[in-house]
Amino acid sequence: MKIIFDTNVIISALITHGLSYRVLDICIDKHVLFISDWIINELNEILYKKFNLNHPELDRIINFLYHSFIKITPQGNKPTICRNVEDNNILFLADSVNADIIITGDDDLLILEKYKNIKILTPREFIEKYEK
Repeated sequence: MKIIFDTNVIISALITHGLSYRVLDICIDKHVLFISDWIINELNEILYKKFNLNHPELDRIINFLYHSFIKITPQGNKPTICRNVEDNNILFLADSVNADIIITGDDDLLILEKYKNIKILTPREFIEKYEK
């Protein structure tokens, strides 16, 4: 499956090593993961400002992302349906790669449940439906 991870799930996976980590670990081995510059930049900014990670730590994380995800520059028109306009960047990437699933903890995306044919799931919902 083609999967998009929202920034919040990637951060949770990196920081807490809980459920989001488990989901990311499963997906890296079994699915094709996509990321965009927008997600990488948001991730970098949050990890630096909120979690005070230094540049070598950030570089290591970015390197991990480049090896685990396929970086895409979305093409076409960005959708404008999310309550939080920034979340449209996630939908834009998902639509550009014809993703099967978006994994997020963001209520502004989760409320949609689906975008076109793309399922929008929490990490827990993913585990319950696809772990087997």
